[in-house]
Amino acid sequence: MSSSSHKRGGGSGSIGGRRPLPGSTIRGIPTYIIFPAAGVSLAVVYGYYSCLDEAPLTGRKRLLATSLAWERQMGDEEYKQMIQRNRTNILSPDHRASITVRRVGSRISAAADKPLR
Repeated sequence: MSSSSHKRGGGSGSIGGRRPLPGSTIRGIPTYIIFPAAGVSLAVVYGYYSCLDEAPLTGRKRLLATSLAWERQMGDEEYKQMIQRNRTNILSPDHRASITVRRVGSRISAAADKPLR
């Protein structure tokens, strides 16, 4: 390195040709990068923990990015659309296959309501 570039502030420890102000870096990283990065990190952590829900049976934590009300609304809308699209393919309630599905479904539902041993 020539002595002329060193006189202009091109030596080590300078940022953009100027020496940083005392206390304006943390371990060599400028504070104008540290503080926004820390703020974004804290917002992400807060968002993650505010969306955690506990599973009723196992007690494990799980991430829910949507509210239960919004999921219910979307499910109801999709159900209505599906019924309209498949109106000609839906079996009547007294059809043999409908009766079998209802019987098997009620047995599964009853078994699902029993607690695990």
